[in-house]
Amino acid sequence: MVCFLKRQIGRLAWVMLAAYLLAASPALAEEGVVLQYHHSPGDKAVYELSVSTTARVQEEGGESAKADVDVTLRCRAEYLGDTASGDWGILGTITSGAMTAKVDGEEESAELGDISARYIVSPRGEVTSYRLIRGEAPSPVYGGEGVMLEPADVFLLSGVAIFPDRPLQRGDKWQGVAKVPLLEGGGVHEQPYESVFLGPAEYCGSQCWKIKTTAQAEVEETIPSPDGLGNIEAALELSVEATWLYDPERGVIVSVDETDNIAMTVTLMAGGQKMGRATVTAVAKYRSRLTEFNGVKIAPE
Repeated sequence: MVCFLKRQIGRLAWVMLAAYLLAASPALAEEGVVLQYHHSPGDKAVYELSVSTTARVQEEGGESAKADVDVTLRCRAEYLGDTASGDWGILGTITSGAMTAKVDGEEESAELGDISARYIVSPRGEVTSYRLIRGEAPSPVYGGEGVMLEPADVFLLSGVAIFPDRPLQRGDKWQGVAKVPLLEGGGVHEQPYESVFLGPAEYCGSQCWKIKTTAQAEVEETIPSPDGLGNIEAALELSVEATWLYDPERGVIVSVDETDNIAMTVTLMAGGQKMGRATVTAVAKYRSRLTEFNGVKIAPE
């Protein structure tokens, strides 16, 4: 069973990745700051992302394993124009990337790239729909079906920055439920969150605005085991803290930092009997930086 769980570490890391590549054009109001997404057709933003995940697997009454997964990605967001409802079409593409995984000293690697999905996003940042255009992740990163989602979901899962419909002062908080459309079987995943507006912060010589969001999630799902002899019952608990900066002059997100704490229990069932159980604990640290906007390079930190 540990061998099976080792194969799932890459999938877990992939789901916890992200590139939430939306541009923001906030406007100042006398009573505070109004945050609202706004784009010009043809705008392009390029980001470089990295995520480092350390996970431990402990089989009930048996073996244990440790995995370290490092992923780097280069992503591009192309803004396609608005719809009749005022929402925006965005084409998100993972243009290149690489993954290395070390499980108890054994190393694996994979190249990533040319994975694209089209999104419809409201001016407040609500993702109303998306569909995978092309590409898939190789099996070391994403293999099989079930509790882990399609590769396109990485665009959404690192942090859903939804703005309130009111002006903000420093310290203002808002709560909501992000409704994330899913590819697998359709439907919508509802994710509660809480955000706080932290006010101005300097970044690379620009005056930016800082927002912090926290979220917790619990997911339970039963999926067929790879050998077809039973089912796997998976229970996942996830807590997320993300901070990102908006540059009002460029009108884009320039920086995202996120930490995910993950706890998962996996039980193998066959014939109504428990055949084995293991727990996975992991910490994933995610970092994204804008490197280019409309063909202009952005100076590093």
